[in-house]
Amino acid sequence: MNDKPIILPFLQRLLMVLLALVFILSLYFDSFLQTEPLDHEYTMELEQGWTIQLDSVELGSNLSLPYRTSEKLAGKTCVATVQLPDIFPNHNTCLSIDTSMTSLEVFVEGKNIYSFRGPEKGWNRPVFGGSFTHFIRLPDEFRGKELSLVYNFTSNNVFSGNIKAPLLGAKSSLILRKHEQWPSLVFGYTLMFVGIVSILISLVLKPNEEQKSLFYFGWVELAIGAWVFSQTTSKLLVIRNPALPMNLSFAALYLLPYFLSNYVCSSYRVGNGVKILKDFSLIFPFFYIVGGVLQYLGLVQYTDLLLISGLFLGVFLFVLLSVLVYAYIKGNTNLSSFLLAMGFLFVTILAEEVLLALNIKLKSAVLLHIGMSLSALVLCVHSIQLLHQKTEKLCKENLLVSMAYSDSLTAMGNRSAYDRRIDEVSNNPKKQMVLGVMVMDINNLKIINDTEGHKAGDAALRDFSKKIRKLLPDDAELFRIGGDEFVAFVPMIRVDQLEELTNSVVSFFSSPDKTPYSVAVGYDLFIPKKKEKFINIINRADSSMYSCKAQMKRSSIS
Repeated sequence: MNDKPIILPFLQRLLMVLLALVFILSLYFDSFLQTEPLDHEYTMELEQGWTIQLDSVELGSNLSLPYRTSEKLAGKTCVATVQLPDIFPNHNTCLSIDTSMTSLEVFVEGKNIYSFRGPEKGWNRPVFGGSFTHFIRLPDEFRGKELSLVYNFTSNNVFSGNIKAPLLGAKSSLILRKHEQWPSLVFGYTLMFVGIVSILISLVLKPNEEQKSLFYFGWVELAIGAWVFSQTTSKLLVIRNPALPMNLSFAALYLLPYFLSNYVCSSYRVGNGVKILKDFSLIFPFFYIVGGVLQYLGLVQYTDLLLISGLFLGVFLFVLLSVLVYAYIKGNTNLSSFLLAMGFLFVTILAEEVLLALNIKLKSAVLLHIGMSLSALVLCVHSIQLLHQKTEKLCKENLLVSMAYSDSLTAMGNRSAYDRRIDEVSNNPKKQMVLGVMVMDINNLKIINDTEGHKAGDAALRDFSKKIRKLLPDDAELFRIGGDEFVAFVPMIRVDQLEELTNSVVSFFSSPDKTPYSVAVGYDLFIPKKKEKFINIINRADSSMYSCKAQMKRSSIS
């Protein structure tokens, strides 16, 4: 029997070691298998030799892409023409084209091979903000022929008018090339996941400032994660419709000031200046609603409002940060974690700008996303600390309450808890259920104390406490109201059941082989509908107990 605890852990460890060994050997032997990698072919970028026309007017020939014109393009047709190469990367070549704020038609030698016109219902103007990737199959017979790309732009905003160089290659290779921005996708998903988990956890907590802190932290992370996710073309591997993730971006932009200011107010001790900014932040979701209505009416699109919205957001964040820095300088050191989080964010933004100035281009905004993640980590730690401090405080308060209303010897409710329960039932009798009242008294406890000592008396009290809990129903409330006197409230019981329970308690403690002491018990039943005062029921149960005690004395004498 003693060998079992030793042998079982040994066998478990041996099994895990053998499992790891088999796994490593499997990897080793399978490494000899020669397979063709998914991204095994080169991709070709069509940058040179383009002729571009705008509404049949030639803008230039032998141009290089990407190309951008400063003219207003809404409602105009732009045609970009180039000669396809005589050699394709493979025999299953795809043409990959990125567009924004435009429909697209693709022609080879005047033959239409692809059309993308957008929705025919919904918004009055198509929503093609951000970046959308088209994949078009090119058979070998198209080699060396004329390729024409026809763009019909729907907006004059910053997303419109940028003609990017198409790519040729296997579709798998082109898709994997899009995955060069995978960090943005990972950061976006991670931030959104942290946000959703934080919100869900906050919803099960008791409403207070700490719960609000975690709730608004979750929404801040969800908004930032949605924005990061929507900014990468890798998102199109998950959601093909470009308009859907763009909506995430706009919602995040307009809701971030509201969530961020509410997070600050619920997580830090701040003055009226920040609270005024919190109220002012409601203007951003209001403008989001107005923008949606205007877009539905076909008057304007969210992308048309992006620059001015971004400007307002930048000004708001700058004012908010300035107010908080001023409060920190004035002595509110509690703000240090928030300012540290913002510091990480601004340093990475500055680093991105420096790289751009030095013409160093990263495949994704990885520095900015690292800064966002560090900021999120700092704010998350702060919110968790707030919850920990609140939990610790509640535990101490509960401990004090428990000590104030609990009998240390028997762990039952004490006289104070009993009086509080009496008041609760007496003051709201209509809200109470039927209660059986049992008053119990240990016989001759004084004699035990005098002859055997107080330790023996205390042992008898603890013994009674342990055994009476087993005899009474689990939902019974127990109180020690005096040295050797106890009261039990048993909910939802009939008078015949209460009498039977009382007799079983008396009988149990009257057996010398079970306990060295006997117990007198009296009972009565409180029925709220009878509108009788609860204290009268207590008094009758107490009188019943004394009658039981007197009868037990007479029996022992005789």
